[in-house]
Amino acid sequence: FPSHDTIKDGSIVVERGSGYKDEVVISDGFTFERTYLSPYFITDKRKQAAVLENPAIIISNEKLKTYSQVQALIDQVGDVKSVLLICDELSGEALSTVVQSHTRGLMQFAAVQAPAFGDARRELLEEIAAVTDGQVFDEAGGKVGHAEQVVITRDTTTIIGGAGNPEHRIEMLG
Repeated sequence: FPSHDTIKDGSIVVERGSGYKDEVVISDGFTFERTYLSPYFITDKRKQAAVLENPAIIISNEKLKTYSQVQALIDQVGDVKSVLLICDELSGEALSTVVQSHTRGLMQFAAVQAPAFGDARRELLEEIAAVTDGQVFDEAGGKVGHAEQVVITRDTTTIIGGAGNPEHRIEMLG
């Protein structure tokens, strides 16, 4: 985007509008410093961004390397048109599967590496899950989250209008 700044309590995103009036839209969101894992996920070449509308959000702390690992997660999303996959690593057959599904138009995909490392990573993934009303997938399963929009630039991933209730996460931690 032309401008995307992180401030102490949030992010400011400035976009060019289609009308003649200035407009301010305030929405809940979550930004972290990770970018798309493949340039094939870019949907807006001019902005070099991957933009997903109403995506299902799969959060996994696993290293995904095989078709079967990715397919098991994709089977969880149901009948949606776009998917954001956040995982520890996406490589080999797993990355090829996701890229091919996206480039063939079967489903709009984007994948990003999970933010941070170690215990901090797990905590951030739980925060993202709370924002999107999802659960982190592990051996026991998980739950797909949702948002109104996800924008992935060369530097950051921003989840806008997550379906979750962050106050629920605060209650769990308190």
